[in-house]
Amino acid sequence: MTGLLQALLVASAAAGRVGILGESGGDIQSCSEVESWTENFFVGSLLPDTIPEAVRKIIAKNAWKSSGNDTLAEYRAVGPDCDTRFRDISFLQTQAIAAQVGSLANISNVDAYGGWKFVYGPGCPVGVTVMDALARMQSAGVTDAFVFDQDILAYENIQTGVTNKQIRSYLAAHPEWDVTFYSLNGLTGQPGYFELLLAKLKQQIQFAYPLVPASDLCIVLPSQGVPLTSEAKPGSGVATLRGVFHDLLSALPQYNLTLVSVCFSSNCNRIQPYRLTSKSNSQATFNPHRAVRSKSEVGLLGCVCPCYPLRAQVFNNKGGEGFPPPQNKTAWSEPVDKVKIPEMAAMYSCSHVMVTPILEWPQVDYDVYVYQGIGTGDEPGYKTTFENAGKKYRGMPSWDQTNEDWTGQPPVAAVPSIAPELPAFVGRLIADVLSGGAGKYDLTIITGGSVGITRT
Repeated sequence: MTGLLQALLVASAAAGRVGILGESGGDIQSCSEVESWTENFFVGSLLPDTIPEAVRKIIAKNAWKSSGNDTLAEYRAVGPDCDTRFRDISFLQTQAIAAQVGSLANISNVDAYGGWKFVYGPGCPVGVTVMDALARMQSAGVTDAFVFDQDILAYENIQTGVTNKQIRSYLAAHPEWDVTFYSLNGLTGQPGYFELLLAKLKQQIQFAYPLVPASDLCIVLPSQGVPLTSEAKPGSGVATLRGVFHDLLSALPQYNLTLVSVCFSSNCNRIQPYRLTSKSNSQATFNPHRAVRSKSEVGLLGCVCPCYPLRAQVFNNKGGEGFPPPQNKTAWSEPVDKVKIPEMAAMYSCSHVMVTPILEWPQVDYDVYVYQGIGTGDEPGYKTTFENAGKKYRGMPSWDQTNEDWTGQPPVAAVPSIAPELPAFVGRLIADVLSGGAGKYDLTIITGGSVGITRT
């Protein structure tokens, strides 16, 4: 970064207003939202965008007809009126980041915003989408905007990528807004994040089972799966998370994570944990935690397909094996939890199990409360499955709730405590960017206003 550009960035932050947008697909806070949100999620995220939108909507309607009752039962298992408290906690987490930025940068002009891409339509509240949040940010005079995805900790085209498209669309329709967006391309590729993740995992292990030897402990890190066709494409967060998981195995050799190995070497495109940070062969350096986001980068991949143990990584899918038609017609990420969790409960020798969502989820959603909890009448959750097999079970929260306050259910406090580690990390990153350090980080920078929309 040139000295002039750095000076301009610092001057802009000092003179303008900073907005931090915590965004995601959202989740349910009333049973009335379930049908609309589920169909919007299928259309806008899960189904490939190569399928015409009209066809995606038909597929989503059919999926709801075939499995909507099961989905509604899962949300009812969360608690009264299906309320996950997801959006409440999402905004509190963003406020905590804004407070960190204000303190570190010694500025008072920092505001938190929340937007949820798929919370709209019949039964949903009005005015809570990402586009609504952008309108509020423009109205408030935000000049430096930061985007933090609360769906997944890795960059993902169908999550962060969709939000970036919405930002570009909004700026194209509002050329009068002079603003620079710094969209974090996930956290897995940011400097220092892997060390933070490793420390968090060790902390949770110590909290859950301080006296249990590593040889008697199974650690499960679930992730949200996607259709295999999506996982093989550039910008797949699942592919990146596989690489992060592999590095966790290397960093924790004392834990017995090698009882069962699943090798995908017959299809190299399905696992690409080692990714390049440069589009130039002469400048290429390996970064295992940064997602590839363009076809030009795919050609530079060192395609490594190790046969590494996946005992601790399972995928919670929304289709594929174990689902009724038409959802079972497409193969999804493997190993699927519907198969792997019962297998672990029955066959693995460990007598203690800890499940934690910190590999993928910045915050707890219904997948954690239901699938990683007690489940439903028709589908036992991880807790029930492991305990029925005679194992001791501890489910842990993600990055939003503290270990001490975690109950496995949505918090009842009006203002729940927010775990401090992630807000502190993201806050330091944003404060550094505001002081001219943008070049250190994996960001998508989108500039609107009189200069038009620039870098993508």
